[in-house]
Amino acid sequence: MTGPTVSLTSPNGVTTVPIPLDTFTAPPRLPMKETAEDEAVRDRTYRVVADVLRGFIERFEALRRLIALRKRHAEDIAEKEVLLQIYRKALGM
Repeated sequence: MTGPTVSLTSPNGVTTVPIPLDTFTAPPRLPMKETAEDEAVRDRTYRVVADVLRGFIERFEALRRLIALRKRHAEDIAEKEVLLQIYRKALGM
């Protein structure tokens, strides 16, 4: 025999002859055909997940900015806010 084997023992103590482990492995699966509907669902799911992730990142960045602003002087905060407004306007936000 070649390759790894296993012997099985039943509850009443009877042991089988060595069985090749290859016997227990499932055959490889054939790739599934993807229909146009499958692609549409996958694309919609991707867009939803991407939007959720984008929203999470934006909230996280806003929280970081708030934490950073707490540590600065009032004049510096006003200057940063003006710059943020300019950037937002330039990006169409």
